[in-house]
Amino acid sequence: MRSRPGFTLQHGIDPNGSGMYDFGKGRSELAPKLPQEATAPASCGTIERHSGGSMGKNY
Repeated sequence: MRSRPGFTLQHGIDPNGSGMYDFGKGRSELAPKLPQEATAPASCGTIERHSGGSMGKNY
């Protein structure tokens, strides 16, 4: 990551397993027009340097 910028993908949670952000947990306190799921951040894992090549789209 020293020679090129890295990135992380920040996403919301899906506690009811519907596969999409819905209003199952109510409205967001941060942005009431959005579902709470969309504004509850979920990050996991570590950031590591990759030697090259494609890592695919494993997200």
